[in-house]
Amino acid sequence: MKSVAKLNQFGEQIENQSVEFMRTTTLRLFNGLVLFKKRKGEVVAGASTFFTILSFGPLVLLLISLLGYLFHDNSMARDFVMNGIHLSFPKVDPWILRNIEGLVEAQLGPKGSNFVQVLFLAVTCMGVSTTFVFGINTISKVDPDGGLFRDDVKSALVGFCVAIFLVLLLILSQRQILVEYIVEAGFGNGPFTTIIESNIFASFVTLVFFTFFYKLSASIEVKYTDAFFGAATFMLCFLIGKSFYWIYLTYFKDDLVAEHGHFYNFIVILLWVYYLMCSLFYGASVAYVGKKKGAKSRKKK
Repeated sequence: MKSVAKLNQFGEQIENQSVEFMRTTTLRLFNGLVLFKKRKGEVVAGASTFFTILSFGPLVLLLISLLGYLFHDNSMARDFVMNGIHLSFPKVDPWILRNIEGLVEAQLGPKGSNFVQVLFLAVTCMGVSTTFVFGINTISKVDPDGGLFRDDVKSALVGFCVAIFLVLLLILSQRQILVEYIVEAGFGNGPFTTIIESNIFASFVTLVFFTFFYKLSASIEVKYTDAFFGAATFMLCFLIGKSFYWIYLTYFKDDLVAEHGHFYNFIVILLWVYYLMCSLFYGASVAYVGKKKGAKSRKKK
């Protein structure tokens, strides 16, 4: 009887903890949405969308250059990036991807980019990372007052980390090619390659990256648990957006084609990037909600 009573008590405790977790999580998500609206998250998301679209070409060339240096094979680098674009964006007409690939071929050439060209491409992409830093400061209630160079240096570091993450994500998105490369390198076909072939490892890497991103990019003290909540929220929003793509195919595609013709592809890409930016800053809102204003290195005496 005592064992049954303990079992019932344990079950009741688990149930109460689950209910409390759901309550606090729901409240946190709601408060994060309120903070997102109060700090004009949709505005900074719009700015990030503009700079992302503006820097899309240089960003693609930069990623191909970095992968080319990594694999010593520009053709493989192009295939990785173009396949990653195809997998990451909503389905657009094939001629869009063919035109992008043609522009990439014309710009890179057979020998790829040299160091000076890579540096130039990195500078042209600075607008994206700058809006990320500005948006994080805005969401976390810290005025962007980093002096003449401090915020620029921070933007450069954020941009570098994001570029490395995108390169890693592109590599992980080509699971079959990556597994073949690992096997050919002599590491064998074991449990690690099985994990690589699934989406678990890529999801884990994404979750870890955005946890550190929300933790380290803010100018306020942020706990790892709070940053993890923000990262999980961003990933959830991304999965929801990808999963409900059928709504667009069912209800909106025909109207967009009728109204905009071939330009509907641009509208779809624009809306998708804007949704991703909103998800990014909503995740930041969930991570920073309840935090008081007070920068780590900008406290006034």
